[in-house]
Amino acid sequence: MSHILGRDFTNTKILPLALSLLNEENHDIKLAAIKGLDDLATIVGVEILTPSLVEQLQNLAKEPPQWRLREMTILLTVKLAKVLGQEVFISKLEDIFFLFLSDSVASVRESGVRAVGDLCTIMTNDWV
Repeated sequence: MSHILGRDFTNTKILPLALSLLNEENHDIKLAAIKGLDDLATIVGVEILTPSLVEQLQNLAKEPPQWRLREMTILLTVKLAKVLGQEVFISKLEDIFFLFLSDSVASVRESGVRAVGDLCTIMTNDWV
């Protein structure tokens, strides 16, 4: 819908609604909201990374008992890096991404290792 409605409407109406879904108790709702954030980032741009969203992503990447939320959050940082660029990733998302290294669930760590390969195609040789 945000592609049709435009950037301003998406930024003022849809984005706050999507971010509020990250606070829901239901894990499936949170997963769906996380999956949609990269699409919103293509419309809204770097403005999607409000301090509250970055804080929510940090919490989702390390706290939830549901490992799928942690995994999707870490993978979202890679998708956002593709959309928003290397500078934004390094300044706001890199710390969140590397939380996969210390995750207690092997699937999260495996997904993070696979995602490093994707990041290497986006980032400069110096970062790699």
